[in-house]
Amino acid sequence: MNAPYLHRATTVRQIMLQGLLALMPGIAVSAGLFGLGLVVQLAIASTTALIVDALALRLRKRDWRLYLFDGSALLNAWQLTVLLSPLAPWWLTVIATLASTLLGRHFSSRLADYRFNPAMIGLLAVLAIGPAHLGQWSGSLSGAALPLSEQLTRIFSVAGGQSSDLPAASRQDLFWQSLAYLLGGLYLLWQKRVRWPIPVTCLSASVVTGLLLMGLGFTTPVSLQPLLVSSVLCGFFIAPDPASSPGTHKGRLIFGTLVGILLTVLPTLGHVGDGMALAVLLMNCATPLINHLTQTPRFGQSKPDRPV
Repeated sequence: MNAPYLHRATTVRQIMLQGLLALMPGIAVSAGLFGLGLVVQLAIASTTALIVDALALRLRKRDWRLYLFDGSALLNAWQLTVLLSPLAPWWLTVIATLASTLLGRHFSSRLADYRFNPAMIGLLAVLAIGPAHLGQWSGSLSGAALPLSEQLTRIFSVAGGQSSDLPAASRQDLFWQSLAYLLGGLYLLWQKRVRWPIPVTCLSASVVTGLLLMGLGFTTPVSLQPLLVSSVLCGFFIAPDPASSPGTHKGRLIFGTLVGILLTVLPTLGHVGDGMALAVLLMNCATPLINHLTQTPRFGQSKPDRPV
């Protein structure tokens, strides 16, 4: 029996499974509204991630049986896939998952010690190769889903199906999609797998920035409701990654606020098709500096040690 001051040990597999479980409400609602193409994309990304992760572990002479089935590769693949169009060609999903797994997870000398969010590295690859296949919240998916046979034809064709092929999604569809992902994010908060500063500041900063830009007369490429979906996904599932986000409370507040601002400003003023990847990766670069400037003093010190 554990003493009152000891907590029950939590394994990496349990944490990853909770992350996968939190994504399921949003995936279920998205599949119901936009068709089962997303489920097909998840299968492609999951298979690719497990195969590439196993090969990378063998090449690095690590015990693949210990690391492969801890759920981390699957979680990164799912986080990436929900950011893609369900009609993206299969080869683009494979390339994005390959970049996410190799460059994101295995580029560092130690596992789970990456400096950049793996899902955002995969998203950046898609932004460079096929930006037309980004984003379910882009306002270009119809609530009337295509038949599964037609979705499969588009997914497994060379060109794939672009979002511009379909009429705009309704505000009601986007509301239910954002609400489903928000429920998953609240589950992570309840399980204490995500701390509140990054989700709250990211969501608030992105919406407030969007309203300010609209009030100033800027033509935003993403309307407020699609922006809410991307902000929820970024704030609860992407930005709070403990390996690539600040470790201090004040640092998380700064990090989440700047991610939310960049998430809105980059597509509007920078003419970037999707601002999430660049926003998160830019702030990942700033994470060591934020940690350095926001560290708390040790016991007995009035100011923290901040060597040059």
